[in-house]
Amino acid sequence: MGLNTPEIGEEGYEEAKEFVNKICLGKEVKLDVDDREQHDRYYRILAVVYVNNTNLNEKLLRGKLRRNNVYPPSEFNPYEWKADYPSIFGSFKGTIKRFYDMIVHRVFTPSCPGTEGHSEFIVFNYPDGTELANATWNGYSNGDYHWIEFDEPFKLKKNVNYTYEIKTGSYPKYIHNHTLKTSGEEITCIEFVDANGKVHHDWIPAIKLE
Repeated sequence: MGLNTPEIGEEGYEEAKEFVNKICLGKEVKLDVDDREQHDRYYRILAVVYVNNTNLNEKLLRGKLRRNNVYPPSEFNPYEWKADYPSIFGSFKGTIKRFYDMIVHRVFTPSCPGTEGHSEFIVFNYPDGTELANATWNGYSNGDYHWIEFDEPFKLKKNVNYTYEIKTGSYPKYIHNHTLKTSGEEITCIEFVDANGKVHHDWIPAIKLE
């Protein structure tokens, strides 16, 4: 739970296999099965693995011998295992005010190292709530998966407080502040609801507009 180790033939498989064998081989293993979602879509058991009271999932995360994955809803949050990235996917609502006019064609979402973090959907609204523009992620197989492209470019005008929403996927980078001010814009977090339903007011997805 909270990770996806490399498959046979993939980069890192032998290292991960050796790591797990060294910890688990010949020892008693206990599973803490997820109370909220017991199986994934392939009917694999979702659980945290313990060996002599050691959290194997956490060790794999810390050792960077995995790709990151979470199957919501879940009682577990890998961030709480103090891994090296404060990230999880969820739904963000916030405001953005540009300091100068900008024509937006697409949005870039950076990933945490070793992950496939991205945004799956984004919508910008006028101050009165009327929709200005929206775009949907095209998946991993269509070029650089970090980008979401709009069908038609649109303008964000100077000193207008627009609202926007983002549905993030996997483990994108976040700025852990309530407000973020750059040379081009000011962003405020209204709320970020993570995959486990926890509400945050200081998680802003790190996006770049072009």
